[in-house]
Parts: sequence; C-alpha cells; structure tokens
Amino acid sequence: MANRTFGSPNALPLIQRFPQGLLPLLSIKASDTPETLEQSVSPSLDMMPFYIAERLEVVNAVQAAVTTATFLYTQVPAGEYWYLYNVSAAATTITVGSNVQLVCGISDQAKTNSYLGGMTSPTISVAGQSIVNTGSVPIPTLLKPGMWIFAGTLVAPTQLDLTLRALIARLAVSS
Repeated sequence: MANRTFGSPNALPLIQRFPQGLLPLLSIKASDTPETLEQSVSPSLDMMPFYIAERLEVVNAVQAAVTTATFLYTQVPAGEYWYLYNVSAAATTITVGSNVQLVCGISDQAKTNSYLGGMTSPTISVAGQSIVNTGSVPIPTLLKPGMWIFAGTLVAPTQLDLTLRALIARLAVSS
C-alpha cells in the first residue's frame, strides 16, 4: 500500500465539505467546526444503562381522602442525583361516575404546580374504581438536588386516594 501524505508527512487529512448554500460557497463560517481528522478515531459504548440497571428503585408517596388541587411531592435530596425513568399519578377508591383529572411531572420550584415537564390527563368519567396517569417527561431525565417530582389532582370528586410513583436510579455524590 502506498504511503499517502497530505502536504507533509505529519499533516492530517482535511475534511472535504461541499457547499450547501450561499454562505458556505463564499467560505463564510458561522461557527468553529473541525477541518481536520484526529490522529485516531475510536468507537465508544455508553455504559450508563449497565451502571444504572442495578440501582433502579420505586419512590412512592400516598395520601388518602384528597380532593381537587391536592399535590404530592418528593424532593431529590442534597448529595444525590436521580435518573427518572417514569413518573405516574394514580387515583383509587373513586366513586363510579365521578370526573377525575390528574397531573404528574417534575419541577425545579418548591411545591408548586409550575413544572418543567409532565403530563395532564384529560378529565375522565370513571367507570371503574381506579385510574392511572403516566407522566411523559423525557426519559431518562437527570434530576439535580432540590428538584421535585409531583403528582396531583386538577379535578376530583369529593374524595379519592392519590399515589405518586416514580421509577428512579439514585446516584450518590461524594465530595
């Protein structure tokens, strides 16, 4: 195989880019992009799923006999980070025919319903005895110390039992 050099024996090969518009055609750069290849390119494997698989746990908070605008909260303690894989609000012991609307998600504000991500269920006329609303936060989501996971009722009958469930991986931070 022939020895290929690009200008000098130590020069790295240039990355060839074809103009995709007027600005690249005029050689105007909007950002610092690489122009040469590195000496070595190697693949990588994300080890986080293997590391976290052994640390999964469920966090629960339950409150009985709640009504409209009742919220349950769980805070990430100082010195820990949590990977959140799922959050849900569940309502049980509901009177048949009652209207129920649940919400669950994450927040960086202490005990408020102002949230960074989550899901609000439609108002549902209950035909049975329980309803579950699963959150739609980007999964997995890294939660920093002081952040909150919450579940609550926006519309509820006279009383129901509310449960907050979250599937997390708890990561301790050592100083």
